[in-house]
Amino acid sequence: NSLLTSRRPDTLILYDFYSYWRDVAGNFTTLPQYFREHGYYTKSVGKVFHPGISSNWSDDQPYSWSGTPYHPPSQAYMNAPVCSREGQKGLHSNLVCPVTPDQQPGGSLPDLESLQEAKRFLQDWSVGEERGQNFLLAVGFHKPHV
Repeated sequence: NSLLTSRRPDTLILYDFYSYWRDVAGNFTTLPQYFREHGYYTKSVGKVFHPGISSNWSDDQPYSWSGTPYHPPSQAYMNAPVCSREGQKGLHSNLVCPVTPDQQPGGSLPDLESLQEAKRFLQDWSVGEERGQNFLLAVGFHKPHV
């Protein structure tokens, strides 16, 4: 959220993801909100704001985005047991085990679905009635989580 608010955690005195920064630290204009307020269409795909209460359970909608933020359907399986462990029976949840899309429930990975949505948006925008209108497309990937 620091990049999008242009505020460092030590400036806001907000060091956790358990509070909505607009309520606790200040009602700052975000980067996408600035673009939106200046005539741009703003689109969010994937993990742009930190999810949950820190973005008001809405990815800072309606302030930052022109439409509903896109979250990939396979994100629902984020903690699905898909990892095998040597010497153990069954599958286990693990945030860092290597998996391929065909091993995932739904046959895909959230980041692949986000990529496809971003490509679809760009393709549709280039040929639709919006063509020529300014836009900001923000795409956030979950992994690698750096």
